[in-house]
Amino acid sequence: MRRAFNDMGFQTSGKRGKNLVALSLGFDFTAEHEWGIEDLQQLCGSLHPKKKGIERYRVTKTPEDYKIVETDDYTAIGIFRTEPSRGYPNRELEISRPWGDHAPETMTSAWSGRDFGVLATDDLGRRRLREIHKAFLDGDVALFIGAHRLLPGYKFGGLTLAIISHMPKPMLDALKEKHLEREKLEKATRAAEKSSKLLETLKKANLKWFALSPMWARPEEKTKYKIS
Repeated sequence: MRRAFNDMGFQTSGKRGKNLVALSLGFDFTAEHEWGIEDLQQLCGSLHPKKKGIERYRVTKTPEDYKIVETDDYTAIGIFRTEPSRGYPNRELEISRPWGDHAPETMTSAWSGRDFGVLATDDLGRRRLREIHKAFLDGDVALFIGAHRLLPGYKFGGLTLAIISHMPKPMLDALKEKHLEREKLEKATRAAEKSSKLLETLKKANLKWFALSPMWARPEEKTKYKIS
């Protein structure tokens, strides 16, 4: 588990942001945040690649090490595999002392490909973590990464816990449409690979590549195929 310093916070909707939509645990530029979260999704039963839309990421089981921790000073939720540190459920979640004129920390988060944790000390943050926790146990949470690229109107990146029943319909519809569009692209890619024998040609030439990332060809591009 590694602490996040970028793009963490709560996403809300409705009047005065009363409707809690999702929690972003953010990210930092560490290997643990670059490996992907397939193992974590397996633990939480939230890996359903054949489904479209938000159901692809719905949490369907509670990992053994998942818990909520309540003290007089904070509320924390997450998968905690190590012994508590200095009164915190994980050393990466320790609240730092204020530096200079900076306001005291009220929230910290950390995660890796196999665990996560988020901690809040203020009343609003604690209340929202309890809400996320209840939704997690009720199977009303989606777990995925890179929400800002998937969901229109969602402003955060990094690891995301979204309350499915609180997500606006336009957001849900747009996510499903993205998956359908991706499926069309993958089908066109397979057809182009078979017709062009691109991979076969590269292998015969003993050439290696880092990535072959297809995308729909732009109207101005001259190409035999629909993709480039």
